[in-house]
Amino acid sequence: MESRHLRDLHKLFKHDGDAVALLYLARGVAAAGGRPLRFRQMAKAVNGSGEYLPESSLQRSVLRLEAGGLIEVDRTDARHPL
Repeated sequence: MESRHLRDLHKLFKHDGDAVALLYLARGVAAAGGRPLRFRQMAKAVNGSGEYLPESSLQRSVLRLEAGGLIEVDRTDARHPL
């Protein structure tokens, strides 16, 4: 997705970080051939993108997306909840 699409996503969500988290989750899962993405992998992708989103904000975004039913979180490995 281009930055134009990210701006459109920001309009859909109350918190800007939610759009960033959803975008990088989708990119990461697609790049991994549909396999689930670990939080650390997603955080590294976000940090490398030039988007500024602290890990604490990213974690809160993940929890909001899960609560909203937009993503599922695998909690079998408590150290890496995605």
